[in-house]
Amino acid sequence: MIPYKRRPVVYVPNLPSFPRRTAVTIAAGFKCTDGVVLAADTQETVGDYKKRNCAKITVKPAVNPIPDIREPRRISDPRPPEVVPPTPELIAGFAGAGDSSFLEKLIDKAWLRICQTATFEERCAALEEGIIEFYERFWPIYPESMKPEAELLIGLWSPSEFELLKVIGPLMTKVDSHTFIGCGSAEANSFADRIDLRKLTVKKASSVGIYILKAVKEQVPYCGGDSHLLLMDDRGHAYFENPWSVKWAEEKLRRLEEAVGPLILAAASSEANSEDFQKSLDEFGGKLLTIKAELERIARAIDQASDYRPGK
Repeated sequence: MIPYKRRPVVYVPNLPSFPRRTAVTIAAGFKCTDGVVLAADTQETVGDYKKRNCAKITVKPAVNPIPDIREPRRISDPRPPEVVPPTPELIAGFAGAGDSSFLEKLIDKAWLRICQTATFEERCAALEEGIIEFYERFWPIYPESMKPEAELLIGLWSPSEFELLKVIGPLMTKVDSHTFIGCGSAEANSFADRIDLRKLTVKKASSVGIYILKAVKEQVPYCGGDSHLLLMDDRGHAYFENPWSVKWAEEKLRRLEEAVGPLILAAASSEANSEDFQKSLDEFGGKLLTIKAELERIARAIDQASDYRPGK
């Protein structure tokens, strides 16, 4: 009788997978009469336990800010030379939500495909084809339990025209007015429905973007951090809104909400008479004037601090 030899038991622990970086985002895109605005928060989640702040808006090939030409403060001061930067041939802004590593690779591939064409129509077509080819190549590699999610807002500018595009998976569509992506998109749409967003300018759209992102970050747990805004106008300037300006706008919105509360109650109450309503209206107007004066004072202080004269 041949003795039975037991095979050794090898214990293989169920090791957790490497935590994935997920941009659980609220991102907004506005197609304006004079350009495109992209806005996004900065909170990124690593696994289920860690959060960090990072930029979620990418500009290719680079930002192209408006030249800051200041008038001399005194007659004796020399006038700074006027430097007119060259107009770029193409600028693309990307705001993404989903798996961060997958999005970074997708953005790089999309930009390479855009740069290989000449006309604006060809660039839009090449962008769509490049996204489909990217998914056909990389999507099957992932196991079913690790399929990445990816959503993109793309602002595309050329000297002839500009466009706002939305990418969900391998599908790309054009946006005529505004759109939102990320886990806070439902809340963002509910806030946007209260505002007339037709025929916005770039400056007005930036204010609307700050308002919507602030409201969503207060309501959705996975959205947070700072608010970043990319402004792309019809002259080829692409630049991020100053952080101090965004912070001050959020504070101004908070104070406006506090100031308008009594006015709403006075207008809606059936017990309030005309004198009570006029009193609430006067108080609201006074608070608006105070906020406006503070804004002008802060703008003057920042302007003086950024004086171009050496040694001043």
